[in-house]
Amino acid sequence: KQWYQRRVRDDIVVNLPTMISDLIPLPRDRLYTGSCNVRYGGFHGFPRWTYCSGGGYVLSRDVVSKFQELPSSVHKVPFRPEDAYTGYLVNRIGELLGYKVTVARAMRVKIYPYKCGPFIPWFYHYCKTPSQHVQLYEKIRSNSPNLCP
Repeated sequence: KQWYQRRVRDDIVVNLPTMISDLIPLPRDRLYTGSCNVRYGGFHGFPRWTYCSGGGYVLSRDVVSKFQELPSSVHKVPFRPEDAYTGYLVNRIGELLGYKVTVARAMRVKIYPYKCGPFIPWFYHYCKTPSQHVQLYEKIRSNSPNLCP
């Protein structure tokens, strides 16, 4: 059964074993997690809210389903940074539907630029070039502690 929806940019490599191990102790529902320490809003009458940065984040399936229950007026906003908008929707399902969501900040979710050196086991890594994607994938796959060739 699929419990979570994961969103990452196309220049990100996901370390699935690390992501899964970080998700195991977390709840299967009412979850929004990633690098969630960014604040947005506070203009044009909008409140401020916390959101997970767009490099990558995870939502439990029930939270995504709740987005569809929000009134259409919620989706008419004067901003569209996708990651901030997703955080806004999470905030609104709590306020309008009474469906409180855990914003978990404990995951090892950081953008880690690929470079030669010790492997840091965060769950996603930013790669500037296709060759960096391939190199990082091979290192993760081999469980190598060192990213240097």
